Amino acid sequence: GQAEAVNVKLAFAPESKVRTAVYRLDYVQTKAGMMPDIAVPLKAALAIPAKDDPEAAGQTNASVLCEAYVPHGAAAGPAKGQLTVAVDGQTLQVQVELSVWNFTLPNTLSWVPEMNAYGTGGPEKEGLAYYRLAHEHRTCLTRLYYHWNGMADYPPKGEAEKLDWTTWAQQFGPLFTGQAFKGLPRD
Repeated sequence: GQAEAVNVKLAFAPESKVRTAVYRLDYVQTKAGMMPDIAVPLKAALAIPAKDDPEAAGQTNASVLCEAYVPHGAAAGPAKGQLTVAVDGQTLQVQVELSVWNFTLPNTLSWVPEMNAYGTGGPEKEGLAYYRLAHEHRTCLTRLYYHWNGMADYPPKGEAEKLDWTTWAQQFGPLFTGQAFKGLPRD
């Protein structure tokens, strides 16, 4: 059905150290009809249909993605959690059990999982949010700043003999120094 405010929460016992995030899936039009696609962080109650997703105007259900992050040093064994969905005074609680194994993924990747993008995700537009999201999910965002005709979207200012890199360095510098990833699991 439809609802103004559906609250969705995934939580684990504090001693497990498991951190969680919930995303609503934004809809896109396909040949097969509307399909959930883009994961948008759920910061407040979910509306069905979503108020900020015009393609979901006739939406009568919603898809969410729940993530659990197990940090280094978490104890191996079962971690008990609960998924709670509440709307109009009714609550559904689903018990969740996560098996934490006795190994840790290293912070350094042994390969470069890469996502290419043209036109979105650059510091000059959305800031560093796309790069942080990719880094948090153990992948790299490669925002390509050139087009098939060789034209660059974001060249430094000036002539070839004397380029001014100041603005470029201010916006892209945090990616090279690592400052852009402070506060993330692999900062």
